[in-house]
Amino acid sequence: MTLQTKAVLLHANFSIPAGRKVDKDISDKIADDYSVTGGRAQSGNFNKMAIALSYFRPFMATKREVENKIKSIALPYLHDNDNMYILPNVKIMDFAKVWRKAASDWDFSINELRLGKYKEALDEARKRLNDNGGMFRESDYTDVERFIGKFKMEKFMRPIPDVHSMGFLTSLSELEAQGIRKEVESSMNESMQASVQSLYNKIRNEMNGLIGVLDKDSPRIRESRLDGLTHLIRIMGDLNFTGDSRLNDIQRYMKEHLLFVPASLRGNEHAQQEAISHAYVVLKMLDSDEETYKAMEKLYGFGS
Repeated sequence: MTLQTKAVLLHANFSIPAGRKVDKDISDKIADDYSVTGGRAQSGNFNKMAIALSYFRPFMATKREVENKIKSIALPYLHDNDNMYILPNVKIMDFAKVWRKAASDWDFSINELRLGKYKEALDEARKRLNDNGGMFRESDYTDVERFIGKFKMEKFMRPIPDVHSMGFLTSLSELEAQGIRKEVESSMNESMQASVQSLYNKIRNEMNGLIGVLDKDSPRIRESRLDGLTHLIRIMGDLNFTGDSRLNDIQRYMKEHLLFVPASLRGNEHAQQEAISHAYVVLKMLDSDEETYKAMEKLYGFGS
């Protein structure tokens, strides 16, 4: 199976107003009070909280819920700072379910603003910022429809580019077409290597976290910690888009040695130390050079 038949590209974007406003009068006053040469242009601007943070929290919670889900079932595509991810086809329905709930929660929060929460926010600001000679300025605020228009929640899914199905290249010379194919292929290879590395990092962080929890006196073993580990073990195969053989070995080793329930570890120092030992083996599997890895294959018998 090609990568194009196993996954899609996913981009989710959220826009939430900051709720802050530059107060030029206060900025000027601060510069004057401190005798700043050049005024506020040199001292900086004072950003007041025009609308209290509490009115944005429902939107921030929805955004966080979606982003956490994406990070748990997908991998960054090249650079995660543009919020582009590779989502396995088998997880599209999982994502769609979370997105539908998030969209419903988002719409509910928007309607709350429209039906009175925005007015409540302005009344709160009048009191907090003092509308009698204080920082409150009526001109800092727009009407409710313009305000809620600043909130955006959108997603895009599209196929992963296939260098062999780029129809527009037929209009170019063979030399030009070959150059573009090589450039796209190189970019995709770079993206996939970055994605594989991000999966390695997920595993590394999970192992270090497990060791950090267990390697202490009377460790507190939270169910959420083991749930996260179990989820990672089960989804690793879906996220191994390149068929990396070492990742396949690591998944098999973790399935055999690191799938457990909290009750099997709590109060059982022997089981805790065994889990730590297995976690260290996984870390070594992740970071060993080829020669060391082959030696480990013989020692632990996890080779493909």
